[in-house]
Amino acid sequence: MPRHEIPPNLNFIEPESQCDYDLLNEVAASQEVDNILLMLLLDETLSDALRRKVNEQLKAAHCVIVN
Repeated sequence: MPRHEIPPNLNFIEPESQCDYDLLNEVAASQEVDNILLMLLLDETLSDALRRKVNEQLKAAHCVIVN
């Protein structure tokens, strides 16, 4: 994957640095992507907009949604 291309299943996240891109690529390569996204939903500091996008991605992956 090119260095600054966002994995399709994580394209709702807007990276701000090369470290962000690297982290997104690591997450995308993981077998635990859905679990990682579920953990994001448990973060109380997550913005409502990003929470909605994470929920949409999980719905697309047919996962259980945690509100």
